[in-house]
Amino acid sequence: MDFSEEELKAFRLKLESDRKENAMWNEKENEYKKLYDQGKLKIEVRWKDNWSDLDFKYLETAFAEDFLEDLLENFTVMKLDLNKVLVKHCGNQKEANKTYPTKRLWDSDIGRSDRKMTKILEFLKNGQTLSPPVIDINENDVILWYDGNHRAALARYLGCVNIPFLVRKSNIDRLTNL
Repeated sequence: MDFSEEELKAFRLKLESDRKENAMWNEKENEYKKLYDQGKLKIEVRWKDNWSDLDFKYLETAFAEDFLEDLLENFTVMKLDLNKVLVKHCGNQKEANKTYPTKRLWDSDIGRSDRKMTKILEFLKNGQTLSPPVIDINENDVILWYDGNHRAALARYLGCVNIPFLVRKSNIDRLTNL
């Protein structure tokens, strides 16, 4: 398959643009990791905790259209104890501590994207507020995590206790009694 000169030029421009963006994010990631290693990473987590403040544009790519419709119709914002949610999600305190450590933010063993964490930190540094993680609870009282894993990990690392979650309205009583 042959490409036209125009297609090759467009590809090269996109490749160069991607390389520049990658370099910029690598630099920011290294800056945050340096602050982290020095114990100087001080970030305040601010949440969008009112339904009217939430922006669901980012969810369109993360969720199937039918789930987004379910989310808009059947979920609400609810503050919950982050540790209790993580324990229910992971099965026990030991696993929650391993998966969502309070002493490590970047850890390749956990499998979280360093780039995503860096983007969240940059977002907060620029004064933005985070959308709450989206969770549900199944019939076995296991927390199902739909969105917000990196946000929850950062919140736990930074010592947040109660944070807002988007939860199914029909499960509010069950989640209140975690």
